[in-house]
Amino acid sequence: MDKLTPPAELQRLTRTKAVVASGIEMIFQSGAERFQALKGIELEIFSGDIELLMGPSGSGKTTLLSILSGILTPTAGTVELLGQEITGLSRSKLAKFRLQNIGFIFQDFNLFPALTAQENVEAVLHLKGIRRQAAKQQAQQLLEQVGLADKVKSLPRDLSGGQKQRVAIARALA
Repeated sequence: MDKLTPPAELQRLTRTKAVVASGIEMIFQSGAERFQALKGIELEIFSGDIELLMGPSGSGKTTLLSILSGILTPTAGTVELLGQEITGLSRSKLAKFRLQNIGFIFQDFNLFPALTAQENVEAVLHLKGIRRQAAKQQAQQLLEQVGLADKVKSLPRDLSGGQKQRVAIARALA
């Protein structure tokens, strides 16, 4: 009798791979000292999946995420995002790919301190080529979606940690 494929496995086989990492290695070097942060990482993440990356401090979580998003280039291995192999892209093509396809929410949020919440979101939209008025409207809508309609004119220094996080989320969605 033939082995039947369980429905969950069948569903996984027919879905799109959003992230594929193969043979990822990362070595940091300072003078004569070498530190291997990652070795032999193999990873597939499918569209629609939610994944959890856990490990103790210093285990390479941030390094791996930085490689998967194209911020860092691995010492060895390849990364494919949304069907595009990114490890071989030039800096300019990689920057354009990230701008169009990836939203970042950093641990410390990286908001521009001299810009309002709305201007922080608008900045990404301007980089994407969206005109001023449309960017303003879209930024206001995104801030409203994250519950900050009343904070559009606030500077980061005037926002709580949770509010800064929501500005960063709105910016990542832009």
